[in-house]
Amino acid sequence: MNQVSCILAAPDLLCEPALVQAAPASGIRVLRRSLDAADLLAAAAVDTSVPVVLSAGLPRLTPDCIARLQLQGRRVIGIAAESTDTDRIRQWGITSVIEISGVQATVSALALALSASVQEPRAATQPGVWATREPVTPAPMVPVPLRVTGTPPGEMQQKRGQVIAVWGPSGSPGRTTTALVMAGALAACGQRVLVVDGDTTAPSVTFLMGIVEDASGLVVATRYASQGRLTS
Repeated sequence: MNQVSCILAAPDLLCEPALVQAAPASGIRVLRRSLDAADLLAAAAVDTSVPVVLSAGLPRLTPDCIARLQLQGRRVIGIAAESTDTDRIRQWGITSVIEISGVQATVSALALALSASVQEPRAATQPGVWATREPVTPAPMVPVPLRVTGTPPGEMQQKRGQVIAVWGPSGSPGRTTTALVMAGALAACGQRVLVVDGDTTAPSVTFLMGIVEDASGLVVATRYASQGRLTS
């Protein structure tokens, strides 16, 4: 019997221990059992040829993680306990999905899937850039009309927005205070100002502005975007 190896990342499945126990009898060698997406990416980076078997409920799993796994042509197989999980996995671009129907039947189907030929590698457009499923054409930059001090209300100058980054070491050196003072001064001069707190660990802009918000809005928006749930 030819033996095939894989990395198993399905901690949410109740039958996961039974699948691991039955795997050797079907010629499957589980090299690692990952508990979340970060651990999976680290384990997969050791050998880009080892196939990955994952479930839809893997913590911190995003479409970007799957794209990174598939970049080198690695075979990624989904395993699902329900049809909703199957649909979700396929939406992420994984075409091979095994639905659980008993431990032995599932392990046998998994052995056949792992023995199949690997996927064609996806070539990155540039070194260090992850390849995407569809080519993306960047939208042209549209100048934003800004009101400039001293300009009559009927006359608007076409100017592109400017980004001012306030950076400093950790330990409350005054980054937030400096950014808010600058933003207030620019707004007082008639400029349209948008303040973005890039600190995803301990954001404080909302606190200093009297806005009750416990979580980083930037982190929340990023998570929703990665899951395809970000709306206008």
